[in-house]
Amino acid sequence: MLEVKESDLSKITGGGFSFGVAIGVGALVVFVIGLIDGYTNPIKCTVEKEAE
Repeated sequence: MLEVKESDLSKITGGGFSFGVAIGVGALVVFVIGLIDGYTNPIKCTVEKEAE
């Protein structure tokens, strides 16, 4: 069995949590949900006419 030294352990990177990736994934999920909702339940724009 190989024993890893303390100095070698401090050089190992990985498994970190990135807030940028989490925000990007969240934004993508919200966009896709909005896209599906807008496609399945379209709401027409209503413009009220001014009284002349």
